[in-house]
Amino acid sequence: MIHQVRVSVRNLVEFILRNGDIDQKTGALQDVDAMQAGSRAHRKLQKQGGYNYKAEVFMKCQMDMDEELTIQVEGRADGVITDPSDENNVMIDEIKGTFTKLDAIEEPDILHTAQADCYAYMYAVQKELNQIRVRITYIQLETEEIKTFEFVRECDELRQWFGNLVRQYAKWARWQIQWQELRDESIGRTSFPYAYRISQKRMMNGVYRSIEEQKNIFIQAPTGTGKTLGTLFPSIKAMGVGKCGRIFYLTAKTITRTVVNTKTGEETSEIETTSEKIKVPIINGDSSRIKVKAPPTDGAVMGALNYTKSTDKRVIDTSAAEEKADKAKDRRKKLEDELDRYHEINEIISDTERELDKL
Repeated sequence: MIHQVRVSVRNLVEFILRNGDIDQKTGALQDVDAMQAGSRAHRKLQKQGGYNYKAEVFMKCQMDMDEELTIQVEGRADGVITDPSDENNVMIDEIKGTFTKLDAIEEPDILHTAQADCYAYMYAVQKELNQIRVRITYIQLETEEIKTFEFVRECDELRQWFGNLVRQYAKWARWQIQWQELRDESIGRTSFPYAYRISQKRMMNGVYRSIEEQKNIFIQAPTGTGKTLGTLFPSIKAMGVGKCGRIFYLTAKTITRTVVNTKTGEETSEIETTSEKIKVPIINGDSSRIKVKAPPTDGAVMGALNYTKSTDKRVIDTSAAEEKADKAKDRRKKLEDELDRYHEINEIISDTERELDKL
């Protein structure tokens, strides 16, 4: 069976190349008003680009990783600037809005550059270009000042860089596919733990239909009706047959959280976050989206997921320590082998010198 995984350019580079701290000078805008201001600035710059400026150009690239996995990367470039007199003279424009003073931005953010490079590669392949330019444009949203960074990219270098980026993502995509197959098999085996109540069964049918038809449902029922399992069970069953990919279950009660952890499917991953008075268990059907801030190594995170199916920081730290110890052990063994070879060579040299002396 061939699995096709689709990922946007932005999600690809953010997942693989995420770096830095919370004080990034050119970081993404999170406030709704700020994002709207950024969108307006985008459109204004795109309109000012002129007749040879093509805005919001859709691009996609499909890579066959092996016989079972194909990854399609897609997205919309902010702008493609062409030269009517020279079809090989092309620039990809990536626009970013910021409230940071432009003087403080000495170089573009690696994520912004990576997004532009992805589009540059896809466009260069499509048009069979040997070389392409990229531009990162920062617009200060309060003053509307503009600062740009321009680079020239060789297509061969972009091909190697883009291929490596997708191969890194493929490792996680394969894990996600394997996990989803295990999850769906586990959900298929899961049965409702109690005898159905009449009202509860009607509620469960309604929940399942609302997911199937992609509609909202609002349920109000007294304590003891069985709302927790009556909503979670059909949701998980729907996830097991591909009707939904992720379930968010919010509760302020520890006992309700315990019910979720003990009475749902056998193979589910969860993230638990605590913010003052709110606890949010999440049954996550798309585990590749789990992001751990500054993970020690990919191997540590992958090890934690593979062997414990946990994203708890202590588990990842333990996995990282074990990986570090294994690497140190391998390094020591390598050095010892090299030392043994050195002694063997010295013995050969000594034997040769003695033979020469006899002559």
